[in-house]
Amino acid sequence: MRYFAPTRRRWTITAAAACAIALTGLAGKAGAQTATPDALEPYLDSEGALSSTDYGWFGWKFSSDKSEKARWSALMRWAAETSEQNQREMQERVRQLGYNPARVEGGCGSNETCEAILVTGLLHTIEDWSSAKSAIEEAVPLFTAYMSGIESIEAYLAENGDRELAGQLVARGAIEQALRSAITNATPKPENLSIDGSKAWRMLLWREIVARDLANTAWLKSVVASEGWPTRSKVGKEAAHAAWLLVQHADRDPAFQIRVLHMMEDLVPLEEVDPQDFAFLYDRVIGELKGKQRYGTQMVCSSGRFVPQDVEDPEGLARRREQVGLPPLSEQLDRFASRTC
Repeated sequence: MRYFAPTRRRWTITAAAACAIALTGLAGKAGAQTATPDALEPYLDSEGALSSTDYGWFGWKFSSDKSEKARWSALMRWAAETSEQNQREMQERVRQLGYNPARVEGGCGSNETCEAILVTGLLHTIEDWSSAKSAIEEAVPLFTAYMSGIESIEAYLAENGDRELAGQLVARGAIEQALRSAITNATPKPENLSIDGSKAWRMLLWREIVARDLANTAWLKSVVASEGWPTRSKVGKEAAHAAWLLVQHADRDPAFQIRVLHMMEDLVPLEEVDPQDFAFLYDRVIGELKGKQRYGTQMVCSSGRFVPQDVEDPEGLARRREQVGLPPLSEQLDRFASRTC
């Protein structure tokens, strides 16, 4: 998991080429869609989605029954194959954009069922089904109550789908931040939850975060394909920042993030894009592909503490941060000094 603190380079392809690529492929969805495994059918809701609270299928992992154990093994194989297929497709898209795709990881793309299976890895320290089941059951009431508020906002958005673009951007950004805040502010764990219950709480929430990220990415891609990037003059500063937030968390589609970076590059000097937003997205995407960030915005976990991801040209970092309006790196490090990971 990558972390970032709250916030120009010449590209390998020309701006004209970037625009051409953007127009020809921007609206495509990330990753392959594959059918949900038949074994999960009893856990699907009326809309065919995997239940967000019934994790009975997770018990197969711990079962001594060979047939149930085989179901779990089949699920993991299916998730691995889905991830590998998505990785191949995304690597090809990144390659077509002129970047080395070697560091493009797998992941389920737009397949939420696959993501639900993989996110159970957050419970890896729980060694038996009884403990895992109890932890999930302990966390579900808190999770359900919290999500009822989120879903009421989403219902309002659905009923007012023709509202102006700026309002939709701000609302979507607020929802995804509320979900992330429920995890980052629950340190060391939510009140009244056991240690295992807290792990289950995070698992449940991360699954919802991923689902919203996927939905936001698909929605934003359609917006950008039809209207271009939501600039300050189009939607205002707050909504333009919210648009950046959505693409910042579109990690399962780095090709889309790269395309947006190309768009934003020309908009920064026109003051249509916040240069700090550009710096954060550059580090998150290009820094990940190259293994070194440019502006020092991204933090990684090392020996239980947050430290900056490797930086290119460290001697020039202070100057680059100043150019985009970022504070000295020391201030960023101070904000993370008391946090553990």
